[in-house]
Amino acid sequence: MVPGWNADRWVIVGLIVCVVVQVLFVLAFDPFPTVDTAAHLASARGFADVIGGGSITTSQFLEWNLVPPPNLFPQLALGALVPAVGSLWAERLILVGYVIVFSFAAGWAVRQAHPGAMLLGFFMLPLTFNLPFLWGFLNFSYSIAGFLLVAGLLMRWDGRLDLSRMMMLASAMILVFFTHLVGYLEAGLLAVCILGAACILSDNPLVAFTRAAIALAPAVILTLVFIILTRSEPMSVVFDFGAKLTTLKGLVSLTAGVATYDQFERVPCIVMALALWSLVLIAAMRSQLSWMRRPVPLGLATFVLLSSGVALFAPDGMGSGGTLGSIRYVLFPILGAILWLAYQPLPSRVLLVGATIACLSALSLATIRYDELRAIEVALQDLRHLESYVSPDSTVVQANFRRVKFGSLARPSSLAAETGRLTAARNAFDLSNVDWSVPFGLLRFRGDTNPYTHLVQSGKGFFLIESAPPQLEFERFERDTNTLVDYVVVFGRVLPANATEVGSRGKSSDIIAQELKRFQSSLNERYTRVTTSPLGIWELWSRRPSSANKRLADCRGHVSDCRRSSGG
Repeated sequence: MVPGWNADRWVIVGLIVCVVVQVLFVLAFDPFPTVDTAAHLASARGFADVIGGGSITTSQFLEWNLVPPPNLFPQLALGALVPAVGSLWAERLILVGYVIVFSFAAGWAVRQAHPGAMLLGFFMLPLTFNLPFLWGFLNFSYSIAGFLLVAGLLMRWDGRLDLSRMMMLASAMILVFFTHLVGYLEAGLLAVCILGAACILSDNPLVAFTRAAIALAPAVILTLVFIILTRSEPMSVVFDFGAKLTTLKGLVSLTAGVATYDQFERVPCIVMALALWSLVLIAAMRSQLSWMRRPVPLGLATFVLLSSGVALFAPDGMGSGGTLGSIRYVLFPILGAILWLAYQPLPSRVLLVGATIACLSALSLATIRYDELRAIEVALQDLRHLESYVSPDSTVVQANFRRVKFGSLARPSSLAAETGRLTAARNAFDLSNVDWSVPFGLLRFRGDTNPYTHLVQSGKGFFLIESAPPQLEFERFERDTNTLVDYVVVFGRVLPANATEVGSRGKSSDIIAQELKRFQSSLNERYTRVTTSPLGIWELWSRRPSSANKRLADCRGHVSDCRRSSGG
């Protein structure tokens, strides 16, 4: 290095510059496209409404979830932001907050090994806008920062606990639990690995084990309470050698958890992976296994192996609230490997080259997926033209005439559940909100009016309510719940620009045409088209007054039995 060069200071400055660039990248879009954010915005608006005294609609559909809610803290933050600054800026702030918290948590964690290791923090940059984040798994994304917090604390303490550290670790684990289960489970696995290694290498293993057990006891108790109250059952593990091999290749190449929209995204992912695993190989040859005599690097190496096993064999729904668990789990072995490298005797020039490759990979990823993000942004901006036609305290559901994806890789399914953006902006109620259908938040759908069991046939797929052609049964919903759907947002009569239609699995074109015709007939019978968005992608249909009057007549004068008498 140049004499007088303060490497640590310049690394910090460089990391700050990179974080600022990432923040500007998010703010360059209006809105920044993530798949599930619409659901999070709608649930945040519903939570704020309930806290503010509630409305007729929220009281009809929602009830408190009387279990420890793993998604508590992100929902509280978004629930406070939506009424305070509006849904658009609430979304921006929660996304920007994640970018800042994740990036600096990563830099802080690797620095706990020694200041010179902070260059490894740049390897986290391509992982910032990962596939789960672009899916809109915001609770999970924040839990990665929580995982890095737990890792940094254990690294700072070298795996050794005293009373104050036990209390701090217990608090950190509870914090991560109330962010998301996946990050919490991985943080727990990491803590067990590092503290277990510390026990093995300790002069007094019984004392070390006792302290570790006490520190982790609150998290274990919280987990047991959650499992008992949610009646969680063990999930079967289906061994598909081909699928496991694909996951393993995706994990090693970093494509499984990062590559999202375009096939070319795999190139910077693989380049970054080559740089990372080359550093691991160099470190293994230079260290001559000396790191095995220290608890933290030994624990981190054990964690990388075990978390890789979790990524390969864990059921896809474990801790995820639905599906797509594997794309979350594959990130943690990568994080563990980067943290392990912080303890290895790597030359500064080698780290600098690796950090440069990581920065270029992150820049390449942003450049390659830019067009797809812009195309989705245009479709979401087109949706905003429907906002002014939606009445407050009304019920809204989205009906998808087709499923679409963007880009040649096209991993996320886009625009299938965007009604939450309208309801969050207009203080209406999103009937298809997935957040209220899983036991991970403060609120959940009531059983007697749950759209996931009354508006569609239950037991035929968790996301049937988002399917195309639409499987919505308005008459059945009205009969079962004495509740009316005020608005239907029709998506996909016109294909968005640069989008690719995804065919319905197992259905011929004739069957699809018949189902669309049947749904259109039901829609025409009960609803009238209010407006169409400028690009034709979205339509808003409002309930016909005659349909509402007929439904009220069916109540036979029992007003108390008719849960909704108006709303449009």
